[in-house]
Amino acid sequence: MMETCIYKGIVTHRRFKPKRHFFSYKIFSIFFDLDELKDLQNKISIFSFNKFNIFSFYNKDHGDRDGGNLRDWVTKKFKKI
Repeated sequence: MMETCIYKGIVTHRRFKPKRHFFSYKIFSIFFDLDELKDLQNKISIFSFNKFNIFSFYNKDHGDRDGGNLRDWVTKKFKKI
């Protein structure tokens, strides 16, 4: 069973002073199960792991930003807590 999922929501802002202002817009966030990233690229044609695609997830963009294993980085961070 896949754990990776998309959450959708709405961001709303309202201000009364010094001038009334309001806006609202739709957003989405993706929860990636780090153990599923390699499998996702086989199941979703527009997604790739550490390769160019319409939607790509690169290890080098997260954690220590050195391209290392993210699972190890997360585990070390939680051990420090």
